[in-house]
Amino acid sequence: MLIAGREYRCFKLPVVLGIVCVDKISTSLPSTITFSEDYIHASVGFHRIDTIKSHLKDLYQDTIHLDSNHPDAVLDKGDLATIQKCAQFTTPVFHPDNFGDVIHMDIIFGPDISIGNIHYGLLFTDRYSRMTYIYPLQNLTSDIKKQIEAFFAHLGFIPKRLITDFDTKLIGGHAHEYLNSILIHVNAGPDHRQDKNGLTEFHWQTIVAMARNL
Repeated sequence: MLIAGREYRCFKLPVVLGIVCVDKISTSLPSTITFSEDYIHASVGFHRIDTIKSHLKDLYQDTIHLDSNHPDAVLDKGDLATIQKCAQFTTPVFHPDNFGDVIHMDIIFGPDISIGNIHYGLLFTDRYSRMTYIYPLQNLTSDIKKQIEAFFAHLGFIPKRLITDFDTKLIGGHAHEYLNSILIHVNAGPDHRQDKNGLTEFHWQTIVAMARNL
């Protein structure tokens, strides 16, 4: 096209069309997904999901179904915080009248071998005075009987009652034969309940804490 001595070229402009995106549901996906309350807890993290449960139909238009079965007994921190604690056991342990009436005994050990090839120890705690004595053990056979005899010799008398946990090295073998020969009463806690000899366990924890702080 020639106008006033100048040449102009005309181009045909494309027509701009409006494009609308329409989501097409994949045929490989299920039409309805079933969730459990535990799954929602794990995904959302809320302690209470009652509001979410009540609006599932409005939000997802029947594409999500909530499992009606009873959820698993899974407790989160919010549930644990509201659990009613049992009443504390406040009945005091029987307190003997004299030193040596009741003595607790247990075998102790650490991660390393001490000077003198000491692998273990024998811990005695008097219930009346809370006095604690430790005797070294190089083995768990003949040394136990020998150190029990040494402890009784140190006391100058034979205690009326010994309390131990369910350890066959203390309530059986040479130690059992020796304690029966001197007619001393021995009480052992039930099997798999080491906490039933808590007096010596507590004192051993205190000794370990003191050693670490040194």
